[in-house]
Amino acid sequence: MLEFSVFGEIHVQDGDRHLGPRDLGGIKSKQILEILLLNRGHTVSKDSLADFLWGDSLPTDYFGALESHVSVLRGRLQPGTKVRQSVIRTEPGGYRFVAEQATVDLDRFDALVADAGRARAPRSRQLLTAALELVKGDVLEDEPDAEWSCALRERYQARCVEVCVAAAEAALRAGQADAALRLADQALAIDHVAEAAYRTAMVAAYQLGRYDGALDTFERCKAVLAAELGVEPLEETVALYEAVSRRDPRLSHPSAAGGLRLGAGRGKAEQFLGRSEELARVVGHVQTAVTGRLSVLVVQGEAGVGKSALVDAALTRVNGTPVARTACSGLDRDFPCLAVVASLQKLFDGEDGERPTPLDDVLLAASVSAASGKTLPPPWALDSMAAIVREHAPFVLVVDGLEGADDMSLAVLEHLRVACADAPVALIGVTRDHGATAGATSLLEGAARLELGPLTPGDLETSNIVELHAHTGGHPLYVSAMLQAGGSAGDSVPKPVGELVAARSRAFGPREHRVLRAAAVLSEPFTAATVAHLLDDDAGEVAEVLDKLCAHRVLWSTEGRFSFRHRVVRDSLFQMLSPARRRLLTSRLGSPHTAGQRRLEAA
Repeated sequence: MLEFSVFGEIHVQDGDRHLGPRDLGGIKSKQILEILLLNRGHTVSKDSLADFLWGDSLPTDYFGALESHVSVLRGRLQPGTKVRQSVIRTEPGGYRFVAEQATVDLDRFDALVADAGRARAPRSRQLLTAALELVKGDVLEDEPDAEWSCALRERYQARCVEVCVAAAEAALRAGQADAALRLADQALAIDHVAEAAYRTAMVAAYQLGRYDGALDTFERCKAVLAAELGVEPLEETVALYEAVSRRDPRLSHPSAAGGLRLGAGRGKAEQFLGRSEELARVVGHVQTAVTGRLSVLVVQGEAGVGKSALVDAALTRVNGTPVARTACSGLDRDFPCLAVVASLQKLFDGEDGERPTPLDDVLLAASVSAASGKTLPPPWALDSMAAIVREHAPFVLVVDGLEGADDMSLAVLEHLRVACADAPVALIGVTRDHGATAGATSLLEGAARLELGPLTPGDLETSNIVELHAHTGGHPLYVSAMLQAGGSAGDSVPKPVGELVAARSRAFGPREHRVLRAAAVLSEPFTAATVAHLLDDDAGEVAEVLDKLCAHRVLWSTEGRFSFRHRVVRDSLFQMLSPARRRLLTSRLGSPHTAGQRRLEAA
């Protein structure tokens, strides 16, 4: 079986044969492999491949050129192998990387991290360390500007930071502060605004007796956050600084790592702005629940609208209340109850990591039940979880990415909501407003809901940046990105903001990205038929793509006519087009007086 590595430059291992990036038949053959590999298991159309490879400089016979490069690539990867048995499979209209015939370091990384989430110390730390050993650099680091790799590279940078911090916290609990400090520095080398890594480094330096170093780390954190994000450190970071300043003896204990939540801190493009009413509501929910009876609040909204930032801000205002938190992902569907158990397991932080907890048996029972087709673990397992909830209350249980939770986790949460109705617990679910499973919908029926939309002009007025509202539509992701880039509501979009828009656009898929770029040429509103004509594509299929983009809230439609929701997205995509591509697209409209041509002339 072929072994592929994409952390760093691409490498292939086939038994004793080793292929590097210059052994794959040329730049285009290498790039074809990278595109297919990152989309493994899915067919990539020839049109999409050609667009990625050549952009505005398509060869006359680009289908023939593609076939030639693929033929060379197959010969380098698997010499003597028949085409129908190749790892690069020909499909109608495109090619597919056959995932079952290969192993990929990204998949091994993900599997190790998932296993670490279910394991006890010290096995969990060993698995995290093994995952980090796979990371030889950024994903496809020799293709820094390639459209097919940017979004994935950013995603794994964020994951590597989280794994470094988690491994550092595990090292602190094991009394190995020197290893924890190295891991925290490794996280900061990837993302120098990762506030959780600064906190871990402060505790590690303190435990090593480097008190001045711990204080210097806080000052560095404060300076970086001010320069990069224009914000102050979180309250928990300031509290840690104060504890270091007064030489709090509790910081010398391994359990000092227990208060450091994985992934806490702000992302590069997220900043908490406005939302005073919504913030007060979340804080009020927590305070009422932890002094009374269990209640559920669901914070709901589109991706990037600031749901997690709102919850983070609320939790800093209820200091002293323990927080159990987990994030669901697609991997959870293969590991029943992992989401619930992983969050409740954090209630045991600070206890003997070598000692099994009742939750280890629960997780095993859930797996056995799921394998036999059951929707719930056995009654004793449910009773055990309910007892844990009651024993550790009051606390806040936060489940991020609720739409990605497996069905059994959702059913167990619903059971706990009923069985522990009189326990002082605040359950907060964070979920996207589309794509939720039927189980998630059922769980949320009796919950209080907080729907987050874009920021209002009033939210931005309090920060004296109301002029950004018309440009960004109040979307927190774009507002924060504009502020970080020092941008204004002018015609030119700052480069970092354009890169963010491009990465989000590419994340929807090659075809969606291609449609959005074409639509950016047009005046609004536009029709699917016009976009299809620009791309020489099927109008029905383009309409489906546009509808999908409406569901993702990139576009909105009225009576079959479409517009961009956020001007910054349209302007960024238009700005990304080369002059040659603009001329090509508008020439297809057939008249110098078309809407697209008028927009080009105005630009």
